[in-house]
Amino acid sequence: MGKRDIDFHQADLARLFGDDAQNDVIQQVGPLLRGRFVVEDLRPGLALHGNELEFLQAHQSEGPLSPGLRLIIMLEGKVDARFGALPLVLGADNRCLLVSSVEEDVLQRSITQPGYQRQVVIALEPSWFEEGGLSAMADFKSVAQFCAQHLAHRKLAPSRQILQLAEGLLQPAHRTPYLHKIYCECSALELVLTALGELNHVPIKSRSRGRVAQLLELLQSDAASSMSLEQMALALGSNATTLQREFRAVHGMSIFAWLRRHKLQEARLMLESDTCSVLNAALLAGYSNPANFATAFKREFGFTPRQVGQGLV
Repeated sequence: MGKRDIDFHQADLARLFGDDAQNDVIQQVGPLLRGRFVVEDLRPGLALHGNELEFLQAHQSEGPLSPGLRLIIMLEGKVDARFGALPLVLGADNRCLLVSSVEEDVLQRSITQPGYQRQVVIALEPSWFEEGGLSAMADFKSVAQFCAQHLAHRKLAPSRQILQLAEGLLQPAHRTPYLHKIYCECSALELVLTALGELNHVPIKSRSRGRVAQLLELLQSDAASSMSLEQMALALGSNATTLQREFRAVHGMSIFAWLRRHKLQEARLMLESDTCSVLNAALLAGYSNPANFATAFKREFGFTPRQVGQGLV
């Protein structure tokens, strides 16, 4: 919470979102919440909704649930929600959730006590898939099956990558408006890619999924930087071929492709925080040659490390 926080009363929410905010127990007096909302149409059929809020009193609200997909990421807090006839507790064990709605319905939200909430929602309309030609692709079948089920939902693992991208979408812009919009669209699409990739994955055994989760923790630690794939597999009681296959089934990429992306993301965060030079960021990402680092960085993010260091993005 900071200088941009605004107090929102019941009437304010109705004007902003068309909500019929109400509470059957508590008479609403004074502001319901304080904070800020992020609402952006990134392109036709793709929208970003986010908030950083302090709820000042318990309340309930109700609004329309339009057809499409919603990727919901709870960074902080909890809300009791009802998507039509489907009750869901968002937060805690359901921090990252993909929900499909086929028909117009009602979305109800209940805040049972004062507290904080930070949330990002990526909304995809059916037209986004159709106009992009995605619905005609052969591998769209599993996504289409999910989209065709009203109130189908899938819990996703809130990986560090997902949480970092969501955090970035809530940060106030320190870049020009058009660059900020491009940044938000790229981050939103990467989140969508991760979520939809889960729908295409062949189910794997819980034991294998647990091993992949252990590997992910290892990859995020300093220990993995000096280990070969065979050493990682041995440490997790597996072999290199099986571990690679399991990891690709869960994350849609090879272990070292994930590790390269992870190191580039860490280097980007360091550059954005203005705590290291481009050369040090290159070394952090495992590149001894700054030119190779700049090439890989631009391929991953669409801009150069120097642009980040100079605050141009």
